[in-house]
Parts: sequence; C-alpha cells; structure tokens
Amino acid sequence: MTGRTAATWLVIAGVLGALYLWMSARAPGPRTPDVLRVPVDPARVAALTRTTSDGVERVVRGTGRWDWLVVWDGPDGAERRWAASDGRVRSGLRTLTTAPLEPREDAGPIERATVIEVALTDGGTVEIALAPRPIAGRTAMTIEHADASGAPRRLAAWAPAELAGVFGRTGFRPWRDDAVLTGSGPGPDTVRMMTGADRIVLRRARGGWVLAEPIAFDADDRAVGALLGQLAGLRAADFADGTAPDADVTGLAAPGATIELATAERPGEPSGLTRRLRIGSRADIGGTEVFAAAEADAGGAGIGPVVVRLVADDLAPITIAPQGYVRRTVLRRPATDVGRVAIGGPGQAASAAFQRTRDGWAMAPAPAASAPAAPGLAESVPAAPEDAGVIDALLGVLADAEAGSTLVLGPGTLETPIATIELFDQADNPMLTLALGTGAASGRVVLATSRDVPGGRVVWIHGQEGVPAIVQGLARILERGS
Repeated sequence: MTGRTAATWLVIAGVLGALYLWMSARAPGPRTPDVLRVPVDPARVAALTRTTSDGVERVVRGTGRWDWLVVWDGPDGAERRWAASDGRVRSGLRTLTTAPLEPREDAGPIERATVIEVALTDGGTVEIALAPRPIAGRTAMTIEHADASGAPRRLAAWAPAELAGVFGRTGFRPWRDDAVLTGSGPGPDTVRMMTGADRIVLRRARGGWVLAEPIAFDADDRAVGALLGQLAGLRAADFADGTAPDADVTGLAAPGATIELATAERPGEPSGLTRRLRIGSRADIGGTEVFAAAEADAGGAGIGPVVVRLVADDLAPITIAPQGYVRRTVLRRPATDVGRVAIGGPGQAASAAFQRTRDGWAMAPAPAASAPAAPGLAESVPAAPEDAGVIDALLGVLADAEAGSTLVLGPGTLETPIATIELFDQADNPMLTLALGTGAASGRVVLATSRDVPGGRVVWIHGQEGVPAIVQGLARILERGS
C-alpha cells in the first residue's frame, strides 16, 4: 500500500469516527418517566373546597385587608370566616402541587372520603378525591381535570403521606391566622379599651398619640407603641370551634373587657378596618386561659366572630389605667423656650418672677410678677445665683426629666401644696400653669407637679437627687417675696 493510499484511509476513518460520535450524541438515551403531580399552578388557584362527611371547608382568596380566608360552618350552622395565614396557605398549595405521585395500576373507582375541588382563576376546576385509609403509607386518589385541549382527563394515583395528611385528615382550619387582631395595612388610628365602667381612648394625632378619654392630654408615644406591640402579639392558643360566641360558658355575652382597634380609610387603601376583641371568663380550672371572641370589619367585609382561648399571662401586661400612657415629661418644649417664670404660693397670685435675659436670669419686681416685664427692667435686677440655680434646676426637671410615675386624678388639690408656677415663652405668651407639692417616697422627698386638663388632673412625681434643693429654694423665694 502506497503512502498516499494509507493517508486516504486514515482520513476516511477519522471522518467515519467523527460521524459516529455525532450520531451517538444525538441518539436518545433511555427515557426517564415524567414525575406525576397534581396539574395545578399555585398562582392560578382562586379557592379550595374540602368536602367530607363532617361538612364543607373552604379557602378563598380575600380582598383588601386579608389575602386568604378560611370559611366553615359554626356550631350554630352559621357560616364563619377568618383570616388565613399566608404562610400556611402557601405551604399547603406547595404540598398539593409539588408532592410526587405514583401511578396506580388499578385505575378503578375509590371510596371518596375526602373531595378537594380546586377552583382556578380562569374558571377551570380540578377535582381530587382521596380514599379514607392509607395502604402501606400511601393513599389512593383520583384527579379529574381538563387537559390543554379542554378534553376531560382522569388520573389514578397514590398520594404520599404528606399530601394525604394535609388534605385528607387535617383540613383547612389549621391554616387560620392565630393573630386575634389580624389585618394588613396601616396601623390603627384609634385604640379603645374598656373594662367595667373604666374606659380609655387613644388617638393618633399629627404630632404623635394623645389620650382622648378619660382625660384629654398628650400620650407617651413609647408607651402606646409598646401597647400596640403587645396587642399585635396576642395569639390564639386554640380555636374553640365547638363553642358559640353567646354560650354561657364563655362569659362573652357580658365581657369583662373589650379591646378595639380602628384604622381610618386612607387614599389608596381598600377601606377602613375595625378589629374587636372581647374577653370573657376563664377557660380552664386553673385560669391559665380565658375565652375571647375576635372579629373584624373592613368596609362591610367582615370576619368572625370566632371564639378562641387566650393565655391569661399574655393579657397581664395590658393596662387601661390612663397614667400608663400619659406623657412622662411635664413640658413638651425644651427648657430654653421658657422666657419667664412666675412663682406664687399655693393657689395664690405670683409674688416673684424671673425673666430670661442675655446674661441669665433677672428678677422682676413683685407687682409685675404676673404681667409682662417692662423693657430693660429685668436686666437691671440680676437674680441671685442661688435663685437662678433653682429656676434652672426646676425647668430641667419639668422639661427634660421623665417622671418616675404619673397619676391621673379627678379635680382637686395636692395633699401638700407648696407653690403655683406660671410659665411663659420667650415672647411672653402663657405656656401653662402648674401646682407644685411635696411628698415622701422610700424616705426621699419627691416633687409632685400637677396640671389641670380636660376631664381631670395629671400629676407627675419626680424623685431625683436635686429635688430637695429645688423645694427648699422655692420656699426661700416665696418667703422673700411675701
């Protein structure tokens, strides 16, 4: 064989080898069977209906404040609706649509113990039937649906234990949201809490929260924020589905306490929202749990009432005492905004006044104590350093120091009054009038600052180390002024 012939055969062999490799790569290998699953896209699910011998339960897409709702019949036969937990719905749909199924050779009919009807957003339906009992850890099922051409199809399969457990034995009620004051969107604008004859109303204002009842006054935003956190954290220990809301055992016909959260309608929001929780009698012998009825209304689309059991200790931190929400500083403005301080005896006209100047505090003559100081007058009578120190210390307590405690009382006088204080701003406009008194707590002298407000009186109790010196200094100023 010549060299040219050998080279030709080598080229032919190389071409044939390459062609073989190319054909081998294109040739289909052993076909892997497709995994059988329920033919449903979770994003297209509009509702699920579960029918058993015990009744009918549904999970439906909500509108507005709740993405999903669980619907069932109560013990009185009336339909009940409650918000579903979005996470539990997603988990259930994931189980339904991703659980691998095994084809069932015996494609005959089964005992339809549980029937799940899946309604789709395009109007289509998928029906799933489950047998009552598993066999070797699997449950017989059938799936009826329409294929892509619209032709009806029927599949016979074995359902894994997870799918059969969620949809065959458990049902949809465990999907309910256990937050008893549920609802998405902005937080509440009004909080109402009532127990017996006592009632407190908190309202959101432009500058923060205010008390509206039983007194009208600024609220402590941090205290209200803590309250809202406690209310949002209330969870049902259990749903008492077999108990009607008006059953005597619950004590809900005449509740011991009622909590109501109201959110006003806002632009871009579907509606306002009112959530209500009624607290009834204890639900067990030890009193560790209590009955409660929860309900909500969003523009006529309501959920509840549902009867739940709450852990009593979860309610313990919630107080309706107004002093728990009163602003804890006497002044809302900084001490430097105060331009004049007038001091008088208890319930008496001012007998001494101090005017703020460029050089510090100056003392105005007693006759001008309650009236604006004449230009240049205050500057001509500098206050004694000890008196100026008392005024600065007093304003520091009133404007900067949070009270150790607060009281909300009816109209009246302090038990041990020592002075009346009038505060004016830099333009000499009246700011407020306060009554000062003293008391004793744990062996210390405390300063009680009282202010009359619509509906009653607020008292701030300060027990800082400098309080005794302030009390003594005020007594000295009043003695000298008299």
